[in-house]
Amino acid sequence: MTRSDTRPPGYEHRAFDEQPVPRVVSYGGGVQSNALLVLAAQGRIDYRRFLFANVGDDSEHPATLRYVRDVALPSAAPTASSCTSCGT
Repeated sequence: MTRSDTRPPGYEHRAFDEQPVPRVVSYGGGVQSNALLVLAAQGRIDYRRFLFANVGDDSEHPATLRYVRDVALPSAAPTASSCTSCGT
């Protein structure tokens, strides 16, 4: 068994220092982001971390925040933990 075989899913390593690097999807709440979320939930892609950054309550459309809070976050469970900017 090689060292890379013992790493948790969703990690890859850098050749120059062998440190694990988390693989993260920048989640924007749009069509492509949601497609990636579905593929990850189905186990078809090896991404376990999705990062949604609310740049400000006056910058994000309220419907986007509601969708992330009410649809995307529950769909990502049980791996999702919280969405502080969405009020959960």
